[in-house]
Amino acid sequence: QHRSIESNRSGVMSSMVMANQCTVRVHPDVLREDTFVAGGGGGGGGVVSGTGSSSSPELIGSIHQGSTSTEFVVFTRRGRVAASARAQVHEITYLERESGSGSDDDDYGDDAAGRRRMRQWREYSPLDLYSSVRQCVESLSFELRASHSVDLTTSLKAVGIANQRGALVAWNGRTGECYYNAIAGDCCRTKDVAKDMAAREDADRLRERKGGLPIGGDDFAGMKVKWLLDNVPRLRADLDDPNERNYVRFGTVDAWLAYQLTGSPPSSGSSAGGSLAGGIGGNGAIAEGNTGGAFVTDVTNASRWLFMDLAATSQWDPALISDACRPHSVPLTALPRILPSSGYFGTISTNCGVPSLGGVTIACMMGDVQSGMFGNCAFDAGEAGCTYGEGLNLTVATGTERVQSKCGLVTTMAYQLGPKLDSAVANADDSPEVSGLEPEGSRDVADPALGSATGPVHYALEGTVPRSGGSLILRWLAENLQILSSSPLASALAPESSSSNLASSVPSNDGLYFVPPAFSDDCDGDGARGCIVGMSSKHTRAHLVRAALESVAYRCRELLECASEDLMSASAANRAAVTEFRVDGEMTSNPFLMQFTSDMLNVEVVSTTGAEGGAVAAAAGAAFAAGLAAGVWKDLDEIRGLRMEDARWTPGMTAEEREGCRKGWGRAVEQSLGRTEEEEEDDIDDAKEEIREEETTEVGGESEEEPDAGAQICEREAVKVEESEAPRKVATAETRSSLGDNPLLLGAVMASALALGYLLGSGGSRGGRR
Repeated sequence: QHRSIESNRSGVMSSMVMANQCTVRVHPDVLREDTFVAGGGGGGGGVVSGTGSSSSPELIGSIHQGSTSTEFVVFTRRGRVAASARAQVHEITYLERESGSGSDDDDYGDDAAGRRRMRQWREYSPLDLYSSVRQCVESLSFELRASHSVDLTTSLKAVGIANQRGALVAWNGRTGECYYNAIAGDCCRTKDVAKDMAAREDADRLRERKGGLPIGGDDFAGMKVKWLLDNVPRLRADLDDPNERNYVRFGTVDAWLAYQLTGSPPSSGSSAGGSLAGGIGGNGAIAEGNTGGAFVTDVTNASRWLFMDLAATSQWDPALISDACRPHSVPLTALPRILPSSGYFGTISTNCGVPSLGGVTIACMMGDVQSGMFGNCAFDAGEAGCTYGEGLNLTVATGTERVQSKCGLVTTMAYQLGPKLDSAVANADDSPEVSGLEPEGSRDVADPALGSATGPVHYALEGTVPRSGGSLILRWLAENLQILSSSPLASALAPESSSSNLASSVPSNDGLYFVPPAFSDDCDGDGARGCIVGMSSKHTRAHLVRAALESVAYRCRELLECASEDLMSASAANRAAVTEFRVDGEMTSNPFLMQFTSDMLNVEVVSTTGAEGGAVAAAAGAAFAAGLAAGVWKDLDEIRGLRMEDARWTPGMTAEEREGCRKGWGRAVEQSLGRTEEEEEDDIDDAKEEIREEETTEVGGESEEEPDAGAQICEREAVKVEESEAPRKVATAETRSSLGDNPLLLGAVMASALALGYLLGSGGSRGGRR
């Protein structure tokens, strides 16, 4: 199965890298207003050669590598976006068609309709990810130098990295070759690995050691390590080889990018950054990247592996690694060194393939969710934020206390501040780098260039609703149902404005509720079906669009209620109510959704993303943390002063209205959860059995209880005779005979009984539906 996948995808990757397009935006007014005059602030700014300028802007760079695009954003000392460049990254997708183990409960099997279930696998070319970074940086550097006389090499004080979490890369540190493509965070291939771990006898012990992460979370990086070990022979062979074992590298996207930026081309003389010209060779390895770079990660990314002991050491736990990867053995040298989120991560090499960043220090690494939280200045307990994209991701800070959720949320690390950079070390071309090639057993040797963590770890509670953040729902309404003018992803502003205007054109949902379908059911196919409840002839497309947008706010309310309940279990010092809700993401440009969210949460909702879009919060967080380490800003209070509000929404709904909406949504969700195909079949079987029991009772004498309205209608439809004075048992016998001889009639009768019984019955109870 693995060999077949490799032979079918090599050509796809080669063409995808060439298809990258980069969009550059520069804000000249911001550059002019925030120009740093030498001597007017901390640290000296460089002078562009040949321009005659006596000053240059003091800039902080931020690399945000996401699941659909890569951005390089440049911020000024005032925390404003001076320029940005964005390039799309191309996800490689294909269907897993084989049936795995073939067991009766296998998720690969046929569904109730006899259709073959197929999971979608998602991955990236690792060198495509790095190439997108190179393209963004160099395109922006060229535009700034050519049109605005700004030299990034001399103006940048530091660079931060914010990355998509969960995606995993495996490569060889000696040759630079990747063992496999980067597996995407939401790829379905690890579902069985996660399910097996969750079913193990020691699952509770593992959960306690991991400090709050759910056992069996298939989006965690550790699950992908196990899958690679099970399915890539070359990787297993190198781990078994004493000469190659210490060169094996597993890393999330942050570790991969840092390694490439601080490394150099392999000694074989291949071009910097590697090449995809050859696709995948016969040995199963992609063309090589750089070697000898800093092999590091930060606490926020490491906390999402399932290999880290969150409860005690905040470092890799050999016992957890062994338990998760058995029967395979993974040495600690194969995992990146865990550092604070802000501090020294290495100096970018002058021949790494990104010359505009040569000599600049990497001073921050963060997962993009935590970085977005940091960019929204949610530093202290009770400060909450939410990212609206294809998914919905809510985080609430719990301070320095690790709060265990009782409502199913994930306890995660929010950030940890390390020591300030020494300016001489940070700007020197020969700064000592963290080698990823140290021999096994040397991890306990301190590197003086790195320093030690000086700040405590800050934690957060995190809740996620995959693929229900609003943009995907609107895209479904636009492309599948064609009730919107265009997809919300086709333009930066028009689609959201269109849906917002439609939703606002009606005073209420008029009793209509929309429960989104399980857009992620390509993983398991057993999620809840979508449901539109309360629809009548008076409803229009505006009502449906409004109900769809409202559903996003209802999900957000559910997450915040869980987080608020968990916060009450924290210590008095960290027990704080959420009084302001900070949002980012593309859907924050939808005024109706933001106002309805404020109404449902009963708190003020604040957007800080501005016109730059949803990625700015994540990019800003990495830049702020890097600037702290570089001395551009002195502390968190100064960063709070940089925060600029784009819009603020205040609750305007009464408590009675809010409770009515909540109850209506709850009823809609119950009906969605109760109408899966399996339960519909159970309802039919139960209805048949109920009719047989009623017939038996009626033949024997008077009915013990009055049949419900659905059963009465069913009887009239089946007998199809006018009321007469004939004995009741004769009519019953005729009914049984006619239905038994005509299976089509029996099916029609049962469908009518189920539909009418559902409408006339109690709605939530199975008896009412029958």
